[in-house]
Amino acid sequence: MDFFASQEAARRSSRYLLLLFVVAIVCIAALANLAIHVILKFQTLSVYEYDLTLMWQINAGVLFLVLAGSAYRVHSLKRGGEAIAAALGGQLVSNGGADYLERRLINVVEEMAIASGLPVPAVYLVEEEGINAFAAGFSSDDAVIGVTRGAIRELNRDQLQGVVAHEFSHIIHGDMALNIRLVGLLHGIFMLSFAGRVMLQTRRGVARRSSGAFPILMLGLSLFLIGYIGKFFGDLIKAGVSRQREYLADASAVQYTRNNSGIAGALKRIGGYVAGSNVLRSGAEEFSHLYFSENSKLSLISMLATHPPLDERIQRLEPDWDGEFFEQVVPDAEPVTKPAYGASSDPTVQGLVSSGGTAAVTAFTQDTVASSVGTFQSVDVAAKILIGIEPELRTAVRETYSVRAVMYGLFLRQDTDKKLAQEEILKASADVFVRARLRELEPSISKIQLQHRLPLIELALPALHQLSDTENQRLANNIEGILKAAAPISLSDWALFYYLKHHMGHATQNAGKKQLSQVSRDVEFLLSVLAHSDGSQHGSAETAFRLGAEQLELPLELKAKKEISIPRIERATHSLNRLKPLQKPKVLKAFVAVILSDNHLSPVENELIRCLADAIDCPLPPLEI
Repeated sequence: MDFFASQEAARRSSRYLLLLFVVAIVCIAALANLAIHVILKFQTLSVYEYDLTLMWQINAGVLFLVLAGSAYRVHSLKRGGEAIAAALGGQLVSNGGADYLERRLINVVEEMAIASGLPVPAVYLVEEEGINAFAAGFSSDDAVIGVTRGAIRELNRDQLQGVVAHEFSHIIHGDMALNIRLVGLLHGIFMLSFAGRVMLQTRRGVARRSSGAFPILMLGLSLFLIGYIGKFFGDLIKAGVSRQREYLADASAVQYTRNNSGIAGALKRIGGYVAGSNVLRSGAEEFSHLYFSENSKLSLISMLATHPPLDERIQRLEPDWDGEFFEQVVPDAEPVTKPAYGASSDPTVQGLVSSGGTAAVTAFTQDTVASSVGTFQSVDVAAKILIGIEPELRTAVRETYSVRAVMYGLFLRQDTDKKLAQEEILKASADVFVRARLRELEPSISKIQLQHRLPLIELALPALHQLSDTENQRLANNIEGILKAAAPISLSDWALFYYLKHHMGHATQNAGKKQLSQVSRDVEFLLSVLAHSDGSQHGSAETAFRLGAEQLELPLELKAKKEISIPRIERATHSLNRLKPLQKPKVLKAFVAVILSDNHLSPVENELIRCLADAIDCPLPPLEI
């Protein structure tokens, strides 16, 4: 399943869940009506007559309880992945990790993020002995990866990479938001049981004051049982939805890593490990469908299991599997060759590259670029990118003071006069410690190659998300200020800044509901921007624009270069967020057609097309040039 199809499938699944939710509410209301009418009939015998007004009051009460419970639970998780990680006992792994195992985990997550074109998610470590992991959040912007202590200790690097790739599949395929909706749905249904429990707990006080305790007792018991019946069927829905997505994530992990033994080995180690994949923390059952493997032994033999059996998952990955599990940690294999690209001596980095040499240049077309959205570039390419970034900068972007210094440094001009103006702005409004770090890091920042600027921002996102709202806003304002001080703003600098704002929460997110024809003027404008940018150096802007417009089959006209402005570019980019998922590949193909009109892809153009793809929520992996 490609990225756009999977996004559309996630939308359909959400609508399907909403339909099931409505059916569940109707059934629960019917059961509540039946229970209350039976109680009243028993209490009053032949005096009781069916009352339509009472029926609607019961329906309204049930609807209120379920919707209020669901809304409350989803609202309590509004911080997305961070809130779920905290609920599951996760501790943020900061500053690159405290020991070798944590550093290896961070390195694997960064590698997979760079290879996929996704923002690097924050990583949380859960102090559990079981081997397990989860991905959580509403979108890739607030996604986190959680991994248990048992997983990083008991899995070798390939196995850990397979587990992490599995979790990245859940991010890419839109499973995370669906999982949070499932949590809310089940919590709302369970609110009836909670209300029944409250009524049962208060019956004794009622009994002491009056003889009307029996109806309250029966009503409380009825609601308690109805809530559990609803939850049972809700858990069945959760299990059915989750199991199919686990198979897809397993297959995707093999596709991403090009190595089926990694994820299969992790599953074999779970099967042979005394603690298995158990998570003992109270409340983990509510989030059972988020985990890499079943988080409780009790559910392994239950129809409510949210994951397929281990042997079935392994058999799909390795049809010739002999049925043996790994009872001990399988050590990492010795590398056949030394790490390429000047790798550092850190063994967590050395494990990145499996072969040396220079990869052949890919023949890019509109179709190949669009079809690569939501896929993974070779991890060797990701390794080459990571190792090409100065070690000092890779370390700096993991710390909250240094990361701001690096972000400022990326937008400083080398032109003396403009740089002085930019520094005056920072002197007036940036933190003194951040400015001091900037001076220390400037020699390394000045050596950054063009193709490493965007990956460096991707690596910086977990640390940037730790900033307070005030620090976050000040950083964005200061970068905007230093860009204006060095005007005119280049299209490349604007694209990087927009990417940064997009993932720091300053860019508007819109629901994808519009057809291409409804945003045609914005598409026309952005194609004109790309055509003038490319045509000014390598060919005719008119020719480049026409190649892009042909991909869309819309009546579009090239805008004059004088009409182009940064505010207009931002408005057009915001607008494209409203497109339906299956409309986006057409736009991306048109963008690529303009960029490749001269049969040349420069590092700046690579950076630009990836930023524009990200702006319409299409994660595009790095294009090796």
